[in-house]
Amino acid sequence: HFAAAHRDDRYTLGGRDYILTFRWSQRMGRWSLDVADQGGDPIVSGQVLAPGFGVLRGSVDTRRPAGDLVLLDTQAPPITDPSFTTLGLRHVLLYLDGDELAAVREVVP
Repeated sequence: HFAAAHRDDRYTLGGRDYILTFRWSQRMGRWSLDVADQGGDPIVSGQVLAPGFGVLRGSVDTRRPAGDLVLLDTQAPPITDPSFTTLGLRHVLLYLDGDELAAVREVVP
C-alpha cells in the first residue's frame, strides 16, 4: 500500500537497477509512473497506470529493461483502475521479462 502521493523506489529489473517514481494526481484521480536508469536519467515519464497495459510500451530507449511492467488487478472482474488506496494491495505492478512477455503476447495480442 502506498501511503504517500509521491514515492521513489529502486528496483532490479532484468538484472539492472532502475528508479521507479510513483505519483498520484488528485486532479486526475490516477497514478502515473516514471522509470529512470540507476543514475536518475528518465527512460519513460508520466505513464498512467492502468490494468493490462505495459508501462514501457512504445519505448525504444536502449536502457529500458527487455521486459515490461504491467499493472494487475488482483480482484477482477470487474477490472478497475487503481485508486489512491489500492495501489500495492488490490493493484500490483509486475515485471514480466522478455520470455514471459512474449508468452503473454501469444495469448493476448
